[in-house]
Amino acid sequence: MLSGESVDLNFIYGKAENGKFIPIDGQQRLTTLFLLYLYAFRADDTKTQFLKRFTYETRISSESFFRMLVENRGEVLDPGMRPSEQIKDAAWFAPGWDQDPTVRSALVMLDAIKDYFSDIKDLGKCLLDKEHDPVKFQFLNIEDLGMEDSLYIKLNARGKPLTEFENFKACLIGRLKAFDSDFSKEFEQLFDGKWTDLFWSEACEKSEDDGFDPERVDRMFYAFFGIFLMNHGMIENDIKWQNSVDYTRFSEELFYSVFYTLNFLSQKSEVYYKEQRVILDALENTTYRDRVLFHAVTVYLYRAQGTVEVSSMKSWMRIMKNLAFNSQIDNAGRYRAAIKSIDELSAWWMNLNSYFEGNPVVSFFDREQIEEEKIKAQIISSDSQFAEEIYKAEENPYFSGQISGRDWRSCFIRYPSLFKYMNSRHLRIRRLNGEMHIIRNQWANGYNFDLFLAALKEEMDGKNISSEWDDEKGSFVQHRLYIEQKYIVKFYKERFYVEDEKQKTLFISQTDEPVRETVQFFTTIL
Repeated sequence: MLSGESVDLNFIYGKAENGKFIPIDGQQRLTTLFLLYLYAFRADDTKTQFLKRFTYETRISSESFFRMLVENRGEVLDPGMRPSEQIKDAAWFAPGWDQDPTVRSALVMLDAIKDYFSDIKDLGKCLLDKEHDPVKFQFLNIEDLGMEDSLYIKLNARGKPLTEFENFKACLIGRLKAFDSDFSKEFEQLFDGKWTDLFWSEACEKSEDDGFDPERVDRMFYAFFGIFLMNHGMIENDIKWQNSVDYTRFSEELFYSVFYTLNFLSQKSEVYYKEQRVILDALENTTYRDRVLFHAVTVYLYRAQGTVEVSSMKSWMRIMKNLAFNSQIDNAGRYRAAIKSIDELSAWWMNLNSYFEGNPVVSFFDREQIEEEKIKAQIISSDSQFAEEIYKAEENPYFSGQISGRDWRSCFIRYPSLFKYMNSRHLRIRRLNGEMHIIRNQWANGYNFDLFLAALKEEMDGKNISSEWDDEKGSFVQHRLYIEQKYIVKFYKERFYVEDEKQKTLFISQTDEPVRETVQFFTTIL
């Protein structure tokens, strides 16, 4: 463009109506082009009426922002400062605009335009060079062509074959139209407006270090639907899934669940920040546990029909997180079982804590964690002050919602050397299969250690009594400690069991001081 060459924006879909051009696709490119002209003619008052012809009708706050930006562009686009800083410091800038994803994206783009074009002389003259057509695009009037799904699938905004996500979007909307035309119009409008703004804003925030990548928006959309459809059993895997979708299986209820979820995320509410992050953070580097918690949020929103009640959602997600973080969900089978269990529990979405006060039927999740949740539910209902202490303890990332047992914590107090069994970047413990495991690495399928056996070994080492670990991997292993190469020690349900070489039980601890009691036993026989 600056060297006399023309920049081609390729195909822009839209329609001409009452002297206005209304884009159907290509809004982002056109908005960027408008901001470039705004910057180029920041000091030219004769272009004000021309720039006012650009309007943004997605939401009132966006329209108001662009109108004020055009009128005050001269004072806030000073080449010496970053546009975003000047604009946000301006007296006319409303505080609420900073929460509008369209406004935030525009500020990011203006900063990028300044970085790239601030040293260009006569930028406005270059843009108005009709001889070389510095910027051009091909216009397709959809009213003349007929915006059929087949046309949209064949061409994208650049006149090239559609990406997998763009194809999916066309098929998705096409399937929705078979149910309800009014709802499909609202759904499609939100898809191209508020929901795209949501992921555009998210992409901006995640791109601060490596630069903004517009394609990241589609990748986030794609990841959202991949996880969502996998959770609902529509696809086997959420990686490269587009060609395996059977759209005839999509029910109207599924579309409403998507509708409620994306609207909830678009609120950007501080009250529900943690619940929103459960979904948004799952869009990259997803684990089975991430998918399960993602499902917990979407199931609640569907049951509530998008009308979220603070206490019920907080209670629902608190218990769901506690169950998910303290259960082993590391393969497809356990993941599916967890999804099924959440679906079954969703009947009590309004007050899950009340359900857990009684004798809840839970088809999956760790049995001991379920028992803990039952005890906590009873305390929470009967003692509000104690309930607050429970909430505080659960929020501690060290406990991950599992706060029962003051006895296992005493092991760390008495034997601080136990921390050497952990990775310094992953201080993790889990109750698994009746044992409190020290998780050495990020995952539980490597070498782990039983906490109480580790405490016993520390005590034995201090008394110069020989002890060795078994060398089996995995969280389903029954850990053992071999003493003097002829005694086997196990720990299960808060008791030590000592066996001889013939697996004959010689000792079972009985007191609340199992480590000291067992050490005393060995000092008497060795």
